[in-house]
Amino acid sequence: MPPQRKKAVRIGPSTLNGVLNRLRALKSSYPSSAELPTASDLRTMVDAVLWAGLRKEEGRQLSFALAYAKPGDCDDPVEFHQALDLRTETLAHLASGLVRKRSRLGVSPGPHGPHVWGITQKLPPCVKVRALSPGLVAIKYGLENVAVLESPDLHLLKSGNLRTCLRLMSEGLPTADAADLERYVLAAILLMLVEVVRRHGNGGTVLVVPRGQNKWRRSVERGYRVRYRGLKKKFEGLQADAAEQLKKRHSVFKAAIAVNDIERFLSGERVNDDLWHVLETVGQLSAVDGALVANNKLEILDFGARIKDPKHLGVAYLERRDPFAQPTRRRIKDLGGTRHRSALRFVQENRETVALVASHDGPLTLFAFDRRKHEVVAIRHVERLID
Repeated sequence: MPPQRKKAVRIGPSTLNGVLNRLRALKSSYPSSAELPTASDLRTMVDAVLWAGLRKEEGRQLSFALAYAKPGDCDDPVEFHQALDLRTETLAHLASGLVRKRSRLGVSPGPHGPHVWGITQKLPPCVKVRALSPGLVAIKYGLENVAVLESPDLHLLKSGNLRTCLRLMSEGLPTADAADLERYVLAAILLMLVEVVRRHGNGGTVLVVPRGQNKWRRSVERGYRVRYRGLKKKFEGLQADAAEQLKKRHSVFKAAIAVNDIERFLSGERVNDDLWHVLETVGQLSAVDGALVANNKLEILDFGARIKDPKHLGVAYLERRDPFAQPTRRRIKDLGGTRHRSALRFVQENRETVALVASHDGPLTLFAFDRRKHEVVAIRHVERLID
């Protein structure tokens, strides 16, 4: 029998046009940016990334991204002597040579469709297509995810999804007396911290509690109580930078994400080594069995803390399967692993706290108390807005 041809990914014309319209709108907000791909080139990029993302090389799942930009648009790129066809086999072979969430394969139009011209880390705002996990592809422009393809469907994300991600986190944070600017900066640093937790591969739980309150201690068995101010100092420095940015901008949100290290992180670039060293020092503590506890000023209080089973526990909660899904009522017994159930119980008992749970395979869940609905909400797959 002749070998079977793989079935091409079918993205409907209306959905594809919706993506391109979103891309055009985002491009207009960037004064200096790369050209947009044609509908045909974009379809080819998504198809190649999706199929390559289903492969494994030497037993490892592939994680990589394409950037639609010409060599002249990028700063000091690695250019191939001869451009390569944009094919699944090419991507699978080159993926191991990329720095995770830093390097991208540069793609530009060719006479017979898009081709791969090299590798780049520094590039202007442009269309990026990333393999998040097997069967899951994100289309991004600048800091914003535009669409997520979860085979066989392509979901067009709403505008301002990065703002929504930070708002969802900041609304639940125990900082009722803090300015919005501080809340956005705190949310961004927590995303950086959880990224470190995801990277060490063991998964982990981060609990954020109000400074100066000890009620939450009744809900945990003491782990390794510590005093560490390094991350707090970095937080204060980024707040000062954001305050300076606010003098140049009318939007608190734009001031927060214009801070150099925050913008670099959200763009998938390398942040300041000193800041990242502090984040790694803290994040690695979450690999110890139990929860890592910090207050809303990012003072580290405890790690390896075991969350107790409360005496009185609601049997239901609200869940969003992703940040934009409508909440649905679920029962706690359906939540999943012990780590997630413990985090939900902690927030149920301590409504002024939030919990972030990173699974060992990457998915990120945010637990926060919704004061309008008077229930804990579990927001799944927050990482889809920032990867």
